[in-house]
Amino acid sequence: MRPVSVQAALEEFVRAASGPDQVERFVDALDRAIVTRTPEFLGDPPLIADLHNSTRAQWRTFLPLLLEPDHHIAVPDYALALPRSIARRGLELRTVLKIYRVAHQALLDYVHNATAELADGTPFQHEVFLEIYNRLDLWLDEMTEHVIATFQAERQRLFSGASARRIETVDAILSGRITSQAEAGRLLGYPLHAWHTAVIVWSETTPIDTVNAQTLISGVSGQIDDPLSTAIGSRELRAWIPSDRPIEAATLSTCADGLAAAQVRLAAGTSAQGISGFRTSLEEAVAVRDLVTSTGSMPTVNLYRELEPLCLMAGRPDLTARMIERELGALNGPGAAMRDLRETLLSYLENGRHVEETARKLFVHKNTVRNRLARIEELRGPLAPSAPLLEVALQHRRYTDARA
Repeated sequence: MRPVSVQAALEEFVRAASGPDQVERFVDALDRAIVTRTPEFLGDPPLIADLHNSTRAQWRTFLPLLLEPDHHIAVPDYALALPRSIARRGLELRTVLKIYRVAHQALLDYVHNATAELADGTPFQHEVFLEIYNRLDLWLDEMTEHVIATFQAERQRLFSGASARRIETVDAILSGRITSQAEAGRLLGYPLHAWHTAVIVWSETTPIDTVNAQTLISGVSGQIDDPLSTAIGSRELRAWIPSDRPIEAATLSTCADGLAAAQVRLAAGTSAQGISGFRTSLEEAVAVRDLVTSTGSMPTVNLYRELEPLCLMAGRPDLTARMIERELGALNGPGAAMRDLRETLLSYLENGRHVEETARKLFVHKNTVRNRLARIEELRGPLAPSAPLLEVALQHRRYTDARA
């Protein structure tokens, strides 16, 4: 039986730690420590997102249970989605174990600091620290058992039968270990001689329904051959759509409503032919996915052919920021007024510098366009006859403005 004062201090701790802002600060601090110590997370935004979801779900589940007199554990689904994602990437069990080892030390530091903040209000600081830490220790021990079992079950599922052969063959093609188009096509039962359009379907927040995602992808091209798909984690599906000719952007956009209804998004590479195209189209789709997740932009369908300059720029954000500042000048400022000026200028350039067509596309009067163009020249000077970098800078700002 806990002393009343210790129970009251625990209630204060739980109340403070349960606030949305406090939860996000906790998740950020703990996961930063884990990612820093676990290189497998680097360059893998979907896996980091799975980590965030796991940490957040476990912390929110643990806090109310802390107030109960006896320890018991409730395993949230997100906690098991993370080891499944790790297994699907072909990583080893030691990655899972390292996460919980790093978390153990980070939690010790967090609880020490959090209970220190209670010191002025309670004489039971040490008892409160021990109560929280002992419960966390038990939680981590039991949770580790659950995630190990989940990881091993997923590995067994992946490496059994046709699913294992497909994943192994795809990995071998992408890494260059298999170079024979005929052999790879035979192993996969997939027409590698055809054109391929690689797509990534992913969710920002929840595990995806892979069957529904595969159905949406299958409906894109209307081809006889089915897409080839592999699940990468709980919230990402990669697929290749075979076709006898390149797939048009408008065709890929037809699935936007279905994807939005399923609360998933799509990144697509350009169509390319043969075994080399199988690789390059996926590289482009990955670049688009990384661009979208890093900028926080919101479009449902994201195509490499439309975003190629931004994907190329994403590798050097410092140089990109410098170029945008140089090209836009005062137009790079914040606020709705500057955003309207940027959008007007980009539309004007995209429409061959025709005022009437720009006004029609923006649903404004042509005099409004003229007034905005005059204001733009006041802010950054006259437009050059050719301004390719200016257009790229405006496209980049349009894409990042979508976060607002």
